Amino acid sequence: MSSLSKLLRAREQDSLSVKAAAAATGPRTSAGKAVSSMNALKHGLTSTKIILPGEDPAEFAALQSTLVAEHQPAGELETQLVHELAAALWRLQRVRRYEAKLLENAGAIFAGEDAEAGKGFDRLLRYMTSAERQLDRVQRQLERAQKERHKQNHQDQQLYRPESVRFAPRAKGAAAGVPEFVLPLPTAPRNPQFAESRT
Repeated sequence: MSSLSKLLRAREQDSLSVKAAAAATGPRTSAGKAVSSMNALKHGLTSTKIILPGEDPAEFAALQSTLVAEHQPAGELETQLVHELAAALWRLQRVRRYEAKLLENAGAIFAGEDAEAGKGFDRLLRYMTSAERQLDRVQRQLERAQKERHKQNHQDQQLYRPESVRFAPRAKGAAAGVPEFVLPLPTAPRNPQFAESRT
């Protein structure tokens, strides 16, 4: 084959490749795009999606509702943290389901007969540790936010207690019919060493 015919054949091949690429633009509908986004999905343990194909969205919604009722979030931050908690718990449950499937073949894994399954089990343990850490981190953040809110509410209640307001005697020249009141001044905590040294 001559070099000219090789060149012509290569150009023809290139033009066919360009035409094929123009025709293969991938999915165009949202349903097609959703399907193609799952092409590389093998186990879903590293997926950024919360609910995967085959999982029940109603189950996740029930889990979320249960956690909202249990934690009773107040405000946007606490609500977001409860939703993150639900997602972390959902992912941890997914890892544990996958672990149960993998352990059905546990004899071969632990006997060293199936090296690939052993590597998969090691990877699974890393995913499980990561999911547990995420769950723990979100749970601590939620507890911290709720503790801070409860502390602030308690301080607000202490500040505006009716018994913390006392009425003062009316000063000469004060407007008639308007009671005068005085808020208590904050006091420093007593130092027991100072009190002992004075006696």
